[in-house]
Amino acid sequence: MGEKTRVETVMAEEMNVVSSFFGVELPSPSRRLEFRKMKSDLDKLNIFSVNWNLADHVRTIGLFILYFLGLGMRVLFTFVPQRMDVCGISTALDSLGNPDSPTIRVALDTDQDHLRIKSSGAIGRALLQVLSLVNDLPASSRKYAFARALTEKIIAENLSHGHGFESVNRVALSAGFQRTLAFLNETLASLHQQKRVGTIWSVPLKFIVRMLPGGGMALPLPAPLSLVRSTIGGFLNPSPHWAHVFPPTRIVYEENGTLMAEKLAEELLWLAQKLSECSALEEAINQWSSCSSLASMALSAKPRIQRSMVRLTALLVHGIVQGNVDVAREVKFKLLLHWIPLFCTATHGGDGVIFNTTEKVDAEKTLAEAIRNLPESDQEVLLAIWLQEYAMSPSDWPNLQSCYDSWCFETRKVGHRAHLDEGK
Repeated sequence: MGEKTRVETVMAEEMNVVSSFFGVELPSPSRRLEFRKMKSDLDKLNIFSVNWNLADHVRTIGLFILYFLGLGMRVLFTFVPQRMDVCGISTALDSLGNPDSPTIRVALDTDQDHLRIKSSGAIGRALLQVLSLVNDLPASSRKYAFARALTEKIIAENLSHGHGFESVNRVALSAGFQRTLAFLNETLASLHQQKRVGTIWSVPLKFIVRMLPGGGMALPLPAPLSLVRSTIGGFLNPSPHWAHVFPPTRIVYEENGTLMAEKLAEELLWLAQKLSECSALEEAINQWSSCSSLASMALSAKPRIQRSMVRLTALLVHGIVQGNVDVAREVKFKLLLHWIPLFCTATHGGDGVIFNTTEKVDAEKTLAEAIRNLPESDQEVLLAIWLQEYAMSPSDWPNLQSCYDSWCFETRKVGHRAHLDEGK
């Protein structure tokens, strides 16, 4: 140990002599040890270093493979367009083209009947295509009015011809209503998420989403790249036979989602009116009664969006009260449970004018009648929700106090009758 120290001292003295002779400052022994350690660490990072063992090479090659695999998947997911199995559209198309489907089942005794079934399927597919165009075309386009008019023309001609074409209307309109409902729900969810994230984080969020695998499916690409993506995606993932009728939606991710939501809400109201004309309003009631999340988001939606949704709900409730539909009690209860709050909180002024004076009175009476027709336990829940929302809302509509008083009276009568029965 002493010999080693003496050698290091001699070497240090020699280094000092050299340093003073050449006029340069040499690193100290401790500094030289640090340099040796740094060189050793760099050798470990150098794939061609003789200090690397087999495990180091295998680990590095594996990391390179994972990196390039992830990069390749990122590119692949970007150029494969998103395939949305939208709301049973394929089922609707298959049922329209299937002679054994209960929706268009007729006798097959003659060749004429077989031709009628084939014709019904073709007309159904045409109607579904036009309905999808109504969804996809912007309301400002002159072709939008053309698509709406063509849809109404096909529906009216199907009703006038009969012979199973009424069922075609029912299936196509139900599928179109379900598709539009899904788009509206997704659009409002996107708007709701944007409000939560805030304006400050919107740009960084878009950048982050673009960098994620599959981000290219969620955000629009420039026209040339979009064409390339569609071409490559169509080659890698061929479309089913009905996909040209319902192409992957692009509307959910448009920047002006509020206008799109207004358009979709108005289209839902229009489709419900067409279903009512075709005596198929229960299709819309069953779907609308299960939209609890959409009903919650509608409370904070823009007035013009709320307007169409309130009018749609009033139309469905009117159909229930008139007895024109055959739906279960649970469906009626869920419909009122989810949508009564929107009646109370919707904006009734400016762009949000929902009903005129006469329509307000009629809608209020219809809503009260729908509640009275339910069991008393259901009435209690619905009226409690109405009272809470009505008391906290600046609007005086709908005023269901008469319905509330009637429920209180009937409840007391039941309690009094039970008390008399116990006395006997």
